[in-house]
Amino acid sequence: VYNTGGKPTLNNCVFTGNTAYLAGGGMYSAGSTSPGTTLVGCSFSDNTARTGSGVALDLATSATVSGCTFTGNHRVVGSGLGGGLSLQESDAMLTGCTFTNNESGEGGAVGVGGGSSASFSLCNFAENKASYGGGVWVSASSVSLVDCDFESNTATSEGGGLHVAGDGSSVSVTNGTFQNNQASFFFGGGIAV
Repeated sequence: VYNTGGKPTLNNCVFTGNTAYLAGGGMYSAGSTSPGTTLVGCSFSDNTARTGSGVALDLATSATVSGCTFTGNHRVVGSGLGGGLSLQESDAMLTGCTFTNNESGEGGAVGVGGGSSASFSLCNFAENKASYGGGVWVSASSVSLVDCDFESNTATSEGGGLHVAGDGSSVSVTNGTFQNNQASFFFGGGIAV
């Protein structure tokens, strides 16, 4: 799906094995202002792209994502941002989503950058891989994580579960569980700040 400026609602859709050269292997949404893009009960698996291999939210997009699964999405080449989901200059609210076995350079499951804002509630991040932030990577953005579980995520450099990079980031974690996450070579098996 390629969306610029629209306000789509997708219910119970399946995106498998899709490829984009740059961003949004499964879906790319840009300029989708409030009420924005809505995803309910969708599945994104085995999609590839450089950024947001499953879903890429870009350029002032507002999104609500609930009950979606992101599995086995990965970068095509290069460093990459957000194997399952990427946010750049966008806002998103995610509830009850699962991210499993996704891979990227920064944010194996989710990459949040460029002044974005994201809230995660009752989400699970398991067995995702990245150089930085095996589960979630945050840079110059605001992120809230409530009742979220991080298990067996791996970063080859820093932040097996969660990596907060650079100035201007605000991250809050409430009732979070970090278990068996690993930073293979440097710092912060669970969290690196």
